[in-house]
Amino acid sequence: MSSCWHCTGNKSDLVAEREVATSVGEEFARRHGMRFLETSAKAADNVDALFSDIAHQLVSDAVRDGMTHTMRSADTTSLGGSSPVLVLPSCCRFS
Repeated sequence: MSSCWHCTGNKSDLVAEREVATSVGEEFARRHGMRFLETSAKAADNVDALFSDIAHQLVSDAVRDGMTHTMRSADTTSLGGSSPVLVLPSCCRFS
């Protein structure tokens, strides 16, 4: 099993109040094997992209680790695209 780590710079809309340069965040993420993305909830910048990236990475890791199997389409939730669906044990399903 693997981990999905992201280094996220938030409040990217507050340029004048920036405390960490983008290049510093990118370098930190690179050195620690993370993905880097700057977001702004207020401006709606990259928030969906961040969650989508995390979801796709988790599905990719599950496929690589053999944690998927075929299910009826009525039993699955699409994350977009043609990625296999991660199957959760019955104790972890959401209604």
